[in-house]
Amino acid sequence: SDVISVAVHQAALSFVTSMGGIASNFDPAYDDPEDEEMKKYVFARTFCTTELSSRFDKNLRSALSKVEALTESELDLYRSKPGVPYRPNGKEDGEDAQASGKVQNAEKKRSGGKSRRKGNFGSSFEDEEWERQMKKELQAKKKQEKAKSINVALSPEDKKLVEEQAKERQRTEGILNGSFSRTLSAVQCLCLSDIEVGNTCIPALYQSVIVTAVSKCKAISGSAALKSKSVNTLATLASCVYEIDEVHAPTLARAIT
Repeated sequence: SDVISVAVHQAALSFVTSMGGIASNFDPAYDDPEDEEMKKYVFARTFCTTELSSRFDKNLRSALSKVEALTESELDLYRSKPGVPYRPNGKEDGEDAQASGKVQNAEKKRSGGKSRRKGNFGSSFEDEEWERQMKKELQAKKKQEKAKSINVALSPEDKKLVEEQAKERQRTEGILNGSFSRTLSAVQCLCLSDIEVGNTCIPALYQSVIVTAVSKCKAISGSAALKSKSVNTLATLASCVYEIDEVHAPTLARAIT
């Protein structure tokens, strides 16, 4: 299930952070790798800087290729309202009626509000209150409509279409917020676990991280969250460069992208 998946992901991130912390106890410039007391730290450092870094690089390249392969129609379906048939190059079922109803209700409420006013005294304040109330009501309606849409009567053909589109939407969700987003989180955890560990991982990770941050594909450029996470991952990696003050790493990442 999604809950278990998220829990496992969080546990994996915690493991990466812990391994990086253990690895930080060994400094190859000063410590003897043959020292019995150092062997567990040597193992952790090798695991983080060799095994994890190469695995994360491979995973990020694979995930990015799948993200960039998503078509505009697949993204439109993913962002459409679940529970009702999505019609490509058209509106979702019931959209016109819902939009019309909202406009009519809004006009009624606005005209009703004006009829109770005397002069223009306090009209600005009343407008603001009306707008705030409208936003609350529209948000509540959206929640109700989403719940009702699941139970709306559909033809057998539409039901089959909704089921197929739900599977496709879930597949896209797995690509964007599954493997891609989670690999970025793993890279950040590895770099933040210890600056020396992060610095050693730069040669293995920098190409895939930069390519991801500068990607202009619709899936990333059309999502503020994914774009921000991609740039933040680059900034985190840049903060591990000894010659760059970590304060300037975000600025450097933004300049590159």
